[in-house]
Amino acid sequence: MQPRKSILIRTYLVFMGLVVFCAVILGKAIYIQLAEGALWKTVHERDHVRFETIEADRGTIYSEDGQVLSTSIPEFDVYIDFRANGLRENNSYLFNHYADSLAIGLANLFGDKPASEYKKELYLNFKQPNNRYVLLKRKISFQQHALLQTLPLVKLGKQKSGFISVVRTKRMYPFRTLANRTIGIARDSNKVGLERTYDSFLSG
Repeated sequence: MQPRKSILIRTYLVFMGLVVFCAVILGKAIYIQLAEGALWKTVHERDHVRFETIEADRGTIYSEDGQVLSTSIPEFDVYIDFRANGLRENNSYLFNHYADSLAIGLANLFGDKPASEYKKELYLNFKQPNNRYVLLKRKISFQQHALLQTLPLVKLGKQKSGFISVVRTKRMYPFRTLANRTIGIARDSNKVGLERTYDSFLSG
């Protein structure tokens, strides 16, 4: 009976060890969820990675006499990361110092609303604790984007200003559907025109 008793004691010890181990893991999980949940959520938002499909740039296609049949031009979507370190350090000195002049510059550049409204939106978004990528403007031209880079605060770079530009390529067809089978015109870029061309071909 002695060997059996020894085996039972060892079994109970192993079982108790597993119970304690599981209890420690469960307790740690509960602690992280309740006590450190906000911290790790902030870390996740700060280090968030966004995956995007980037289409290959297509070159310019010319006619025999040198006229452009198809070309690609860049467009930009502009976002502001209001949690950028440069905007928050030194009691938000950079943001408070440049907010007025930045609002005036944005109003002059885009001309869609007065500087006072831009300033109001900047401050409202800045006060929100989790505003990471706030859309400022969608599909601005290359020229507008170049001027945007010269505005107060923006010209300090994205690490300090929080301004983030996402570039996309827009395909341009000066002659619309002319020779579309040859130059590879995108259907979505001129859907109505292509449908009309196809309907005319069938009817005539």
